[in-house]
Amino acid sequence: MQLEKVLAILEQHKARDIVALDIQKLTDMADTMIICTGTSAAHVQGISKKIVLATKQPNQSPPHAEGEETGEWVLIDLGDIVINIMKAETRAYYDLESLWQD
Repeated sequence: MQLEKVLAILEQHKARDIVALDIQKLTDMADTMIICTGTSAAHVQGISKKIVLATKQPNQSPPHAEGEETGEWVLIDLGDIVINIMKAETRAYYDLESLWQD
């Protein structure tokens, strides 16, 4: 259910080129890696904040997001889902899809 919720939030907030990779066979770190693009640093930061707020569990600290300061690449760890929100140039440079495809 959480994966569908995250994908819906990304779509609602106009994230581009959303890709969800099943990484269960590649690592124990998570089941799914989501990679998406924001149109600017402010857009990347805004999407990140929406995901963090929407996935916060009652009586727990919100999920940790790395990279919100610059907005080039924000990584959010939800345990079974890892979300990478990147500016287009950063996404093209690191090409995570190639690294994590089975």
